[in-house]
Amino acid sequence: MLESIGYGPERAEEDYPDAFEWIRVEAPTTDGKPVGEPPWDQINLEEIFTAVELRREFEAPESSAGAHLRIVRNQLVGYISRVLALCTQNCYGKFSRRLVSKLDSYDSLFTFNWDLLLDEPFTIAKYPNAVHLNNFLSSLVARDAYEVMSPGGAAGLFLKLHGSLNWFLCTNPKCKFASEIQVENDTQHCLLRAAGIRSASYTFAVDLGCSHCGSATAPLIVPPLVRKPIAEDTTIRAIWGLARKKLELAERMVLIGFSAAPTDFFVSWLLRSAVLNRPTMDVVVVNPLNDPKAGRRHDDFMERMRWLSPYKLDTKFREFAELEAITV
Repeated sequence: MLESIGYGPERAEEDYPDAFEWIRVEAPTTDGKPVGEPPWDQINLEEIFTAVELRREFEAPESSAGAHLRIVRNQLVGYISRVLALCTQNCYGKFSRRLVSKLDSYDSLFTFNWDLLLDEPFTIAKYPNAVHLNNFLSSLVARDAYEVMSPGGAAGLFLKLHGSLNWFLCTNPKCKFASEIQVENDTQHCLLRAAGIRSASYTFAVDLGCSHCGSATAPLIVPPLVRKPIAEDTTIRAIWGLARKKLELAERMVLIGFSAAPTDFFVSWLLRSAVLNRPTMDVVVVNPLNDPKAGRRHDDFMERMRWLSPYKLDTKFREFAELEAITV
C-alpha cells in the first residue's frame, strides 16, 4: 500500500524513526525485519498507541523519558495523517458524495475518521448541504446548543467524533485558540500539509501559525486508543455531547462500516445508550460481515450487533453501494 502511494516503507521509517524504533521494542518479532513485510502486517496500531499512553502516565512530562514518549506519540499521529493524506489527495469519495447529497436538513452525519472525504462534498457547490457543517460550527462558537437540539428544529449536524485533519488548535496553551478549533475549508491545503508537501500555490501546506498569536498549530485528532481522552479536551467533549443529544432524538440510526469491536468502548457506549433510550428506533447496519458466508466472523459480529441494538435491527445491507435503498 505504501509503495502504491509513492511512500516506501523505508522512507516512512526515516521520517518517523522514534515511532518505528518504539514499535520494534514493543513488538520484538519485527526487530531486524524490513517495514512492510511480515510480521509488520500483524501490528495493531491501537495497541501501540495505548502502550505509549500508559507509559506516559508513569513518566514526568518534563523528564527525558516523558519527552521521548511524547515524540513517539506525535510521530505515530504524523505517520497515520501522512498516509491518509497521500491516499486521498486530489481524490473524492464517490459514495461519500452520494451520502451527503441524500441528507435532509434534519439528518445528522457522524464519522469516526480523520480523513476529509466527507468534508469535501460539504464544501462544494454541487452538493449544497453545508448547513450541517455550519450548524456544528455555530454551536461551538456560540456555545448554545438550544437551536441545534430543538426537537422540532431542522438542524442536522456533521460531527467528527475523533477530530479531523482540517481542525486546528494553537499549541500555545495561553491562546484562546488552544481550546477553540479553527476550521480550514480548503481540504487540499490540509492534505498537502499533512502529507508534508510544500507548494507555492498552497501556502497553507506550511504551518503559518495561529492567526491570533502566531504560535504553531496542530490538527485536533483523537488517536486510536483503548481509553480515549474524550473528556479531556473541551471541543471533543462538546462534540460527543452534541452527538449523544442528537441520537436521543433520532428515529433511525444507520451504521456504515462500524463493527463494534470489543475495544471501541466509548463508541459502543454512545450508540447503545441511545438505542436503549429509544426502543422504537430503527437501527440499520451496513457491513460485509452481515453475510453469513463470513462464517465465525459473521456470528461474532451479529452477537455484538444484537447487544448494541436489542430492539429493532436490520442487517440485510452489505455494501455502501446499496445507499439508494438504505436512504429511502
